[in-house]
Amino acid sequence: MDGNFWSTWAVPYFVSNAVAVALAVLAWKRPNAARYGYAVMFFIAAIVNSFTAINNPMDYLNYSPLAWGPYSEFIRGAFAGIVGVFVLAIAFGQLLLALGFLARGTILKIACVGSIIFFLAITPLGLGAAFPFPLFAILGALNIFIRSSELRMREGLA
Repeated sequence: MDGNFWSTWAVPYFVSNAVAVALAVLAWKRPNAARYGYAVMFFIAAIVNSFTAINNPMDYLNYSPLAWGPYSEFIRGAFAGIVGVFVLAIAFGQLLLALGFLARGTILKIACVGSIIFFLAITPLGLGAAFPFPLFAILGALNIFIRSSELRMREGLA
């Protein structure tokens, strides 16, 4: 990628990856605290994506050169005509995931699975998704999923 990407996005890229690594470690050591971190992360993403989709939807087309293979073609093609609606739908899903991470039991597990699917889906955005951020985020969500039953037992909810 050219120097322009790094001059503009180096700080958000490294901060995003640091947050994902921190959440993955936190999910291993303190999964209950990590789920609040995931809730905050998805809530902020929903707000930012909603704001951008409404005010500057064409900004998302800039992800095309950063994406891998068919994703790049999709962004330049079908996505270009429906950017605002598509991103608002994603933001709504992010809001649901944020709320799901605040829940317990089955809802929490659904949020974990939904977030894993989301992170797998954005991985081909490459640097546009701050790769390898999605992979670290998947590790944390998977650990929360696995340990969610343990969380319920600790709280006397099992």
